[in-house]
Amino acid sequence: MLTRRSHPHLVVVADLGPLRLRVAALLGGRLGKVTTYRTADLDPTADGERPANIVPGLIAALRAAVPAGERIDLVGIGVTASVDARGRIAGPRPPGVPEGLLLREALESALGAPVLVDRSASLAALGEARQGAARGARDVVLLLLDSEISLGIVADGRIVRGAHGAAGAAGRLLLPAHRGVTGRDTEARVPRIGAGLTDAPTGYVYLDNLVSGTGLTAIFTDGTRPLELRPEVADRRGKAATRQAIEGWALLVAELAALLDPEIVVLGGGLITTAPGLAEQLRRRVAEFLPSETGIAIPDIRLGRLGPRAALIGAAIAARLARNTGLLRAPAPAPAALPGAAADSRDG
Repeated sequence: MLTRRSHPHLVVVADLGPLRLRVAALLGGRLGKVTTYRTADLDPTADGERPANIVPGLIAALRAAVPAGERIDLVGIGVTASVDARGRIAGPRPPGVPEGLLLREALESALGAPVLVDRSASLAALGEARQGAARGARDVVLLLLDSEISLGIVADGRIVRGAHGAAGAAGRLLLPAHRGVTGRDTEARVPRIGAGLTDAPTGYVYLDNLVSGTGLTAIFTDGTRPLELRPEVADRRGKAATRQAIEGWALLVAELAALLDPEIVVLGGGLITTAPGLAEQLRRRVAEFLPSETGIAIPDIRLGRLGPRAALIGAAIAARLARNTGLLRAPAPAPAALPGAAADSRDG
């Protein structure tokens, strides 16, 4: 039988990205209704003249997930940013999210419960490894194919964050490229993959510029139609975009196989969710990149099962693990004001 320490009664989880916030509560280990908010709406007073501050809106959203009569025992938050093992946020992050430990400290103070903050992709990988497409596997990579390309890495059952919490920023990988082939130095072309608009150092292009949703849209659409990546798409531009995407994604998976030797690579994110038929093309191309004589095992490539819930489920799992191992502790209660202190202060 699970004790209260190993299985907190009420866990509130959230996944915070640049466009949307998803929040849910777990009672007895079951994920409840997921509520979605626009990130921009979390600070309704933002007017462009001052930095946004979404922390009060985030706190309100977390409290709104609490069923009547319950109290929060534990909180797990995924953020689209680099996050180290202490919950320290660094680098690019959703608008209005403070850097460092400020988010974790503000949530603990307001909610009176221990709070885990981690990278969304890492939590999603843990969710898929424990309860999703890679259930039971110890070495898993979640490849998120979305507006940006990112990874969540689980090795020997544990999240890999790197020294500064940035492990998995695959979209920032540099590839050698020919620059200025059309007269514009911002355009770069990689042989056998394709072209992209880039701000990378001269002679290189970022992987995001070539095969992320943002990169592919910039090259293959005119801004009036959505990007279509499907094996059966008839549009000429759509076919070219699909070929470029498969080539770049397969190259990344082959490099991951050489560097990390994962048992399973789980595919997630909006690009593959809307075009699941691309998974088979990707498997075939990865196999061509990794012939048997290389000695590198081809990972089992699977479609994710948890979708947007993956990071929420992973947040609950990671928060419980951190609490049970002593890495998360209940925040100290705020000191009570001494009787008469306010009056003394006013009197000077």
